[in-house]
Amino acid sequence: MTADERARYDAWHRTHMPGPASQRSARRSQAEQDAATRALLASGDRPLPAEKQAELDRLRSMIARIDHIVAERLTPPATEPAGDLFA
Repeated sequence: MTADERARYDAWHRTHMPGPASQRSARRSQAEQDAATRALLASGDRPLPAEKQAELDRLRSMIARIDHIVAERLTPPATEPAGDLFA
């Protein structure tokens, strides 16, 4: 066997794991699922179900209204000059 043939043979053995086809398929499927899970967890942007997204939008709207009310109450009223107080 030449060095080139041996290199191809070794490469083939690295990419073709031993065992029945069902075990190789299960390992391959598990590796794909693991990669997808890692990508999903790494992204941090998981889509919410529609009902959860609607609830989140409703709560954000409520928070915005509360913030607006608090800001109005904390802002001192604008006063007009009263002129001469002792007149």
